[in-house]
Amino acid sequence: MKIDVWKDGKMLYENKGARELVNLLGYSLKSIRMWATGERICSKGYILKPSEIYRPQRRIPQAVLDEWDEIYKNAQVLKQWDSMHKYARR
Repeated sequence: MKIDVWKDGKMLYENKGARELVNLLGYSLKSIRMWATGERICSKGYILKPSEIYRPQRRIPQAVLDEWDEIYKNAQVLKQWDSMHKYARR
């Protein structure tokens, strides 16, 4: 995860890794990761945010969604068939 560091409305560091910020800011790796994910707020006034550039896109193409729907339907039919016929196999 790449992180941007802000203080007093100005960007101090852009697209830095968490390990780089350990050396630049002097905090532990655990603290920097907690601040960047928003679990805690930094005590010295720094604001750490995940970089927009490296944030992954969560959009899935419609063709893939259609294919997943078809696979899910087939799996449901097989599950239903299996539950109907499991006693016949004994």
